[in-house]
Formats: sequence, structure tokens, C-alpha cells
Amino acid sequence: MESMRVEAGREIAVRVAGLPSAVLAELRLPHTAELVAHLTVERRRLAAEAAALSGELFDLIGRADSARAALVGLRRALAPGHRPPSARLVELCPLPPPLAERVTAWLRGRHEWDERRAELAEVLAKEHADALDRVRAACSRPVFRRGLLLSGEELSATLDRWLADPGRPPRQGKVLRLVKYLARASAKTSPFGSFMVSALTGWDDCPLDPAGALDPVTVAEVPGAFLDAVRDTLLADPRLAERVPLRANPSLTRLAGDECLFVRRSPGERIVTVRRTPAIDLCLRHAGSSPTAPRLAELLAAEGAEPDDAGRFVARLVAAQLLIPWSPVADDDPDPFGGWARWLGDAPESGNERELGDAPLGLAPELRELAAALRPVRPGPDDGRERRARVAAASAAVAARLGVAAPAEPAHEIEVSAARPAPPDLSAEVLADLDAVRRWLSVFDWKVPVRVEVGAFCRERFGAGSRTPFLEVCRQATAALPHLFGPAAMPWFLELTGEDRLRELERLRERARALARSATLERGQVLADTADWPAWLTSPAAAGFYLQTLPGESAGLRPQGRPGKVVVNAVHAGHGRASGRLHHLLGRAGVAPERPERAGLPLAEFGGRFGSALNTRTPSTVHEIDLPGAASGRDPRHRVPLGELLVEHDPRTDLVSLFSERHGRIDPVHLGMMGELALPAVAGFLERAFAPTYLFHPSVPPLISLRELAGTGTPQRFPRVSVGDVVVQRARWTVPADQVPARSGPDGEHLLALAGWRAELGIPERCFVRGWKPGAELGKARKPGYVDFSSWHLVALFEREARSNAVLVIDEALPDPLAEGAPAHVTEYHVEIGVSR
Repeated sequence: MESMRVEAGREIAVRVAGLPSAVLAELRLPHTAELVAHLTVERRRLAAEAAALSGELFDLIGRADSARAALVGLRRALAPGHRPPSARLVELCPLPPPLAERVTAWLRGRHEWDERRAELAEVLAKEHADALDRVRAACSRPVFRRGLLLSGEELSATLDRWLADPGRPPRQGKVLRLVKYLARASAKTSPFGSFMVSALTGWDDCPLDPAGALDPVTVAEVPGAFLDAVRDTLLADPRLAERVPLRANPSLTRLAGDECLFVRRSPGERIVTVRRTPAIDLCLRHAGSSPTAPRLAELLAAEGAEPDDAGRFVARLVAAQLLIPWSPVADDDPDPFGGWARWLGDAPESGNERELGDAPLGLAPELRELAAALRPVRPGPDDGRERRARVAAASAAVAARLGVAAPAEPAHEIEVSAARPAPPDLSAEVLADLDAVRRWLSVFDWKVPVRVEVGAFCRERFGAGSRTPFLEVCRQATAALPHLFGPAAMPWFLELTGEDRLRELERLRERARALARSATLERGQVLADTADWPAWLTSPAAAGFYLQTLPGESAGLRPQGRPGKVVVNAVHAGHGRASGRLHHLLGRAGVAPERPERAGLPLAEFGGRFGSALNTRTPSTVHEIDLPGAASGRDPRHRVPLGELLVEHDPRTDLVSLFSERHGRIDPVHLGMMGELALPAVAGFLERAFAPTYLFHPSVPPLISLRELAGTGTPQRFPRVSVGDVVVQRARWTVPADQVPARSGPDGEHLLALAGWRAELGIPERCFVRGWKPGAELGKARKPGYVDFSSWHLVALFEREARSNAVLVIDEALPDPLAEGAPAHVTEYHVEIGVSR
């Protein structure tokens, strides 16, 4: 172990919230919050003193004679829920002087409390009205208006009317929706959000840009499904057959005898079987030179086939998807519609494009217009409505000419920056702590049970040490293990029973959770916890950490200038998953920095867009796994066809891995930003059984078991957990929603009730809240919403969440966006951590 050193990736993705944290402060009602806090503390103090006085009065009552009734009345009046005792009643009670002074002080405090409580309604009403004006002002910011338009035109139009006529605010429901977006744009940095700027930085010697100098560029992307529809329609048009080269389906797998397997993408992806014939073998042999369909028919005719029969035979192979068209425009092309226009022979000087009518060659003007509409721009003071209308019109024109559906949403817009913000200040100690976390959290990798069961299946079905074609394993394993790969499978919730290794895994997980209950851990403790792990429990070679630095923990505020703590938001497989996507977007914007050297074998990333623009990225590995439907621009030597992969069983670990006769071991990685669960069936099996995944997902915190997270009918609190200088789990509460105080009176009284409830459970004033219903997939739970209990509007949103769910999951806001020393904008970093020898 001493021969290893921790390495951090050279590139760091930076995500900056679109609106400043100051917007969150503008949603607060500071005077109301101060008064509610005072009343809550004072009420608890008065209640505690009343309980103490009641005990002393009880002793007096036992010794009293004629004053017994007055003492009983005084004691009853001090009890919760009763009106305070009158001065006359106190005079009738023979109290020792010290006790009398305490009762008098309590009465004075109670009267003062009642007076301050009476002020609450007026203070709240005044601040609520002022807050509405501040909400309107915050909503007027151009960055918010642009993001809101992307989220929904109806609400955007509502805001437009309010900004035009301040005296006529929207109905409360729509105001709350606006506030929800304001909070999201100020408190979070979702990678898919419309209210965020992304940039790249690093720890090298390149000059850094000052904070606030991001100067973003807006990049618009049409939906990936529309990109795929345009590509597939053009490639299938018989009028373009002379220009479209063909190739063998990359999933084609030759089995023993004449049987072959391959993946047919539509209708509905599935693995199909075909018997090889001399004619099919001849076609596949010629397909290696990428002939067009007419040329392939000519080659068959030259071998003795009738020309008409040859043409029909080739057409049948293309329709069956045994042969597939080779796209001239790659999935990661920064200008796909311009690329298609150029490929179609765009020649505006000829002046005859329109004469082609409906022929695909005449589509070039529409494609050029769509490409122009999608060109990146600097965000201006308007909300981009005209630009979106232009993109929508251009998309509709292309769709109409091709006979495909126009996208429901014309484009998603992302803001990126060529600036290089300062990287997080992470010391060697923090990096070592992160690496220890990478290794320790591997015990919670939800794919470990999948890998264990697939390994056992291959041993039993194909034999120890076997090498079996990937598609054969995929076909048989998905049928035999529906609880892992079926459409309703949720393997991350598996009961770890039955198989010896799964029971061992559950024991190791419980041991790790028990260690976490001590809350404050040292690096050596978690590394010691991994020391006796079995060989089949491995850690990913690299992991990507989404993290934030904690305000008040910067180098200037820590002893001896030591960099401060970080808090982890999520951990998934590394290898450029975050930076590859960002490089592509920056390339679209014309400002992409030079890409670091790509990782070589055994790593190979998935090819293919799979109908999602989120998978469009700059390659991070030299090699890719060539999947059906993928349009790659890589050198063919660096493409590993799916049909070339073998599943190799290791008798030592009883696990399986992928092997290629040309390249040796292959470790697949899904580096697109599309969710793993949305991958098509075969790619989904490849990813689930062989690729690394999330070690920490915010929806399913690993250090809390599902049984604990689901709750037992009573509120539960889970502590903040740190490993050295790394916070791996925020303090969390699970609360039955029906135990949240319901609104039963004026707003001020409700705020008081909520404050008392929070004080009892220890829930902080600012937090993130998500709702959960029994039976729902926890990984699909709603995204957490920011709540500040000093904001009337955010409290109203919190109430809605409580009313519509069975359980509330509440996380402390760490870092607190309004804490002293917090950055002007909420900022998240993606840092890759691994080990090199």
C-alpha cells in the first residue's frame, strides 16, 4: 500500500448556480424570523420554568392547610395550555419569597411573550407584502427569465404580465411556482438545469480568471431523439442509396455451427438469430469494404446472382439490420445539421436546390437554417424567445420535409464558459481522504450483487474459466435473472440472502454502517474496515466526486493555513464522464480547451447517443465499444464491435469480465450523462453487469439502510458523518408527513408551530426536502427542494410537499448558502480521484 499515491484528474468541472445566493436571502422575512425564533426559545424557557415551579408547588400543596385550593389553582394555571394565573391568585398563595419572585418573573415573562406574539401577525403581513416585491424583482433578472422560458412558456408568460403590471401579481399558486424556480436557480447546480453555468479548470499553471468573470455562452441542443430520427430517415431513403455505405451490424456474433446472433434495434430492441448461408457470408465479407447497397448488389451479381435478386436480397439484409448504414455524420459532431447539409451535396451556387422538390438533396436549405438557428450566442438582456421560435420553426420545417415528428420542445439551452475559475483548495490530506472514501464506499456499490449473480450464472451455465460470446450470455442471463435485468427490476434494493457471498456482503455493509454511527472517522479507520474484504469485492480504479467546499473552512481560517473540509454530493465512476460532456459543449461554443490525453485500454466507452443529447460528448477513452445505432467518427482500429466481446469467467473470484481476442481485457464505461436505467436493453445489460456505477447517489445514501430510510412511523435522525476532512453524509431526518404540524390558524401561529416542531427534532432553519411515497422507487424520488423556514413562500412549498407524500426526507443545507464566507454563487466541483502505482 505504501507504494501507491493518490492522483487527482487534471480537469475539474465547475458548476455555478445561475442566480446569486443573495436571492435566497431576499426570500426571507428577517424580522418575522427573528420574532418567531425569540418566541420559540422563550416559550421553551417558560415551559421549563413552569415545570420546575409546578414541582415546588406540589411540595407546598402537600403541607398546605387553608391555602391549598389557591396553590392547586396556581399550579394548574402554570400547566401548558392554560391561561396564566392572575395577580390576585398569586397573592392568595403563601409562597416563600424566592419562590414568589420566580413566579412573578415567570408571569412577567409570560405577559411579555403574549405581547410579542400579538405583534407577529402585523410583522408577518408587512414583510410578506415586501417579500412579494422582492420576488418580482428577482424574477426580472435576465438569466432567470431565460431559464424559466425553457422550463415552461405558460409560467414565463405569467411572469411577463406581472413584470409589465406590478400591481396585478399572479395567483398564489403561480407565485409559489416562481419561487420554487428561484430557489432552484440559487441553491442548486443540477447538471441538466437551465439555471447554471459550467466551466473547466485544473490544478496546472495556466492563468485563472477572477471570480465572477465567467462570461457564458449559450449552447442550444435539439433533443437527441430528433437527431436520431433525422439521421435514420436520411440513411434509409432509397434515393440516397448510392451515397450510403453499409457495414455489418457490429453486434453480429458467430456461434458454433451456422447460427449467428445480432441486436435488432427496432421495433423494440431484441437479440435475434439468423442462420448463415453462403449468400449471407458473401455479403458480410464484402461489407468489410463499406460498399453502398447498389454496389453490394453488383458484387453479388458478379458472383453469379441475378441482378434483381441480388438487389432484393441486400434490401432484406438491410431491413433485418444484419447490414446497417454507415452514418457520415458522427454522433458527437458539433454541427450535425450543417454536417448533413454538406453531405447532401449542398451547393447554393448551383441555384437548383428547390428544383429537387421533395428529394432529400433539396433539404439542404432547411438543414442550414436549423444549423444557423442553433449557433451559440452570448446571452443578452432578453429571454431568448425569438431564438427559440426560430429553432422551433426550423426544426418543424426539417421534420415536415422528412416526414418525422417535430420535437415537442425545440431545444434545451446550456450556458458554458471558457473562463478558468479557481479550483477547490484541496490538500494532499483531503485527496487521500477522498481516495479512502472511494475504496470504502465500494462495499455499497449496488452492482456488486449483480456481478456476483452473473458470475455464478456463467459458472453454472458455461463452466468455470469459460469464455462465452457476450450476446449469448446477455440472451440467457436476462432470461434467467429477471430480478436483475427485467423491466421492473430494482437490483439496488435486493435482499442480500441466499448466496453465501451476498450474505457476506450484507455483513460487511452493516459493519460499515455501524462504523459510520460514530460520525467522526479517521482515514485509517475506514481503510482498516476494507482490509479483510474478499477478492470479489473490488473498488473502481477511478471515481468522480461531486463536492462543495465548506465556508469558514478556507485556508485563511484554518490553523496553519491548512485547506478546509469538503462535503460530497455524489460519487460515480470517473474516466471523464463529466468533463467529456462539457468539452463537447465548449466545442460547440467554439472555445474548447485542449483535451488531455485519453485513457487507453482496457477502458472502452460506450458508443451511441441512444436518443439522448445528454450522451453527446467528446471522447474520453481511445477505444469505444461499437454498438448498433452508434455513429462514430473514430478510427476503426479503435472501435471494439459488440460482437467481438467474450465474457470470461475467473474461477478465483467467481466473477466475469469482458475479453477481446484483438485487445485483451475490456473494461466498459458509460460516459454519457444519460441515466443508466434509460439505456436500451443490451447496452443496459452491458452497463449493469460490467461497468462501474454510482458509489454514492443522493437519493439512496449508502450509510443509511433502506429499512432505516423508509422510517418506522416515528421521526428518525441520522448524524453527519465525516472521514477526515471529507463529509460523506449530511445530517438527515426522515419524518412521517402526517406528523408535520398542519395549518390550523393564522400564518403566524403556523410558523410558531413549525418552529417548535423543528426545535424538538433538531431540524435546522435551512435544509433540503424531498418527498417519498411507499412503493415508489427511491432512486426516482423527486429532486430535493430548498426550504428556508424563515421564508413564507418556501414554507408554503414545504407544506405542499408534506401534503402530497407519506414521508419527508430532510437534509441539512451543507454548505449553508447564506453562511458567512459562502461564495456569491453556489458552486460545485467535479474532481476525479484514483490511484497510480
